[in-house]
Amino acid sequence: MSKKKKSRARILCVDDEKNILEGMSFQLGRRCEVTTALNAPEGLDKLKHNPPFEVVISDMRMPGMDGATFLTQVRELYPDTVRMLLTGQTGLDAAIQAVNQGQIFRFLTKPCPRDSLMTAVEAAIEQHRLISSERVLLQSTLRGSIKALVNLVELTQPAAIGKAGRLQQLAGDLADAMQLENRWQVEVAALLFHVGLITLPPELTAKYHEGHPLTEDETRQVEGIPKVAQRIIRDIPRMEEIEQILTGCLGGSSSGVRDQVRVLRSVVELDRLTWAGHGAASALSVLRQRDDMDPAVIDALSELCGDEGDSEADEETREISLSSLVEGMIFTRDVMTRTGALLIARGYEVTPELLERMERFQPGWVVEPVSVKLPGAEDAEEAETEAAVTADAGEA
Repeated sequence: MSKKKKSRARILCVDDEKNILEGMSFQLGRRCEVTTALNAPEGLDKLKHNPPFEVVISDMRMPGMDGATFLTQVRELYPDTVRMLLTGQTGLDAAIQAVNQGQIFRFLTKPCPRDSLMTAVEAAIEQHRLISSERVLLQSTLRGSIKALVNLVELTQPAAIGKAGRLQQLAGDLADAMQLENRWQVEVAALLFHVGLITLPPELTAKYHEGHPLTEDETRQVEGIPKVAQRIIRDIPRMEEIEQILTGCLGGSSSGVRDQVRVLRSVVELDRLTWAGHGAASALSVLRQRDDMDPAVIDALSELCGDEGDSEADEETREISLSSLVEGMIFTRDVMTRTGALLIARGYEVTPELLERMERFQPGWVVEPVSVKLPGAEDAEEAETEAAVTADAGEA
């Protein structure tokens, strides 16, 4: 059995001396995939238009933009890429500037022996692997933990989970449309944004959920909802950036996560307007007139929501029984119990877990029929067929 060929690490070398680049390409080329650039702007262009690089090695003295400034931009744009500085300058000031601004992994001096260069590059590649592995583990752990928390909220506040699910999906899609890294951070922040609903009185929760006007005191309570999530995650390691996103949405400092804040804030405000009765086009029109909204983000949001036409045109609403529900349907009306309690908020998508939960409902406990929609006529026909088969099987 042939072994799968291991992909070579991608290294970007930036230096204004062509002979230096040729020497580094020769030394590193046997073990790595080497790309070169003769100046910092060219290096940034290579980073933008090529596959992600594990390591960037830059000279310190270059015309226009020096190595410290270049590596600072690399850190901001590609934080997982490991950065190293290769320079003929040995002064303490230059080293301090490079370390503080670019947060480099290694500081190497010219001329750098081949063995020393290879040892440093291999250490940088291993550092990148550790960073990537930790990020994947962190994302998986956090997603699972937050999902468990949101599931708990679902049991106590159905309106909150309905909002959380919509915010998560739309915020993630918008982050992709804006080409933001770390979509998961925006999604987790969106999931957490309404967790604080569990702290509100039931009457205020229902009032907020139904879009009724709030008093000044009620508005203050609702505006404090994200602060609950902040307190929950404050003591959890590696959640600092998500806390900053939530802080930014409350008008606080959001250095380093401004784009994520803009995305989440626009989604939250769109959600508030649509729940207050605005259609997608109307809500987006209101947001475009606000000075605190980023026009580029609203444009991207409008593309996702399709405000150029009727967003409901391709969606068909149906009144069906609980037994006819299938995965993928979306509730267009709150699902209530016979006692008047909110069971499932409108906007909630039917999941396998929800179908399993509904099997435990007592007959007659839920008000039927329920109102759902499916995008596209073909999906509606498939859902009807599946529901009919399920019903026939039950009768048999």
